[in-house]
Amino acid sequence: MTKTIQAVFENGVLRPLSPLNLRDMETVTLTVSQSVDGIAAWEDSECYETHKNDVDVSVSLEQVQQALSKITGSMSADFAAEREER
Repeated sequence: MTKTIQAVFENGVLRPLSPLNLRDMETVTLTVSQSVDGIAAWEDSECYETHKNDVDVSVSLEQVQQALSKITGSMSADFAAEREER
């Protein structure tokens, strides 16, 4: 099983912020990425800062899914075509 979760480092121990389906004393392998102000290291923090106030919390997930479902074509095909242009 591979799962990405968030955890808090507290008193020398990583404490997961969501339940894990693990047996007591089970050994796991961890990859640790530090967050800065809640932003993971791999995220584009400059882009986040630029657009963090552009969020419209009144838009529901269902509304986003409905809007996205109206997009025609294939994103994969668009990416491939863009690469060919380079």
